[in-house]
Amino acid sequence: MKLTDILKPNSVLCNVEARSKKHAIEVVAKLICRDRTQLAETDTFSSLIDRERLGCTALASGIAIPHARVTGIEAPAGSLIQLSTAIEFDKIDDTDVDLIVGVVVPEDYPADNNGFRDLVADLSNPARLAALREARSSSELYDAAVAHYGNGPDEGTDEPEVLAHQAVRRR
Repeated sequence: MKLTDILKPNSVLCNVEARSKKHAIEVVAKLICRDRTQLAETDTFSSLIDRERLGCTALASGIAIPHARVTGIEAPAGSLIQLSTAIEFDKIDDTDVDLIVGVVVPEDYPADNNGFRDLVADLSNPARLAALREARSSSELYDAAVAHYGNGPDEGTDEPEVLAHQAVRRR
């Protein structure tokens, strides 16, 4: 799964002011559904929230990837937001999140597909994260998201926190 495959220019939004994690996921769901008439915004939001209740989808480096399976699509779809102010995302290490990539996949999407792992690895690239954070407009954010795809983490860095999204934090 590549960012270039799941993002459209109008599914990316820069400088979002989110009041909470729930509000941020609501924005993500709206962007995913913007040009996808087969997806219902409320169902997409509910699916993302239900999945988030199973375990926090925040990763290292202030990024979160809320994701869910939904009906009505044939291929993965996504959105990206850059928050104007980082928010708490219930991450185990209490790191606030300022970049959120929302992803929905079809109900029958193979569980053993490495697409999600590839996406996480790509988003672990420090140069890409810096470019995403430096973007000052939605078009700059989109360009930063789809540029340099496939570089992976910088050589010599620690392996990305690939399975962090599976950590479950119970209250």
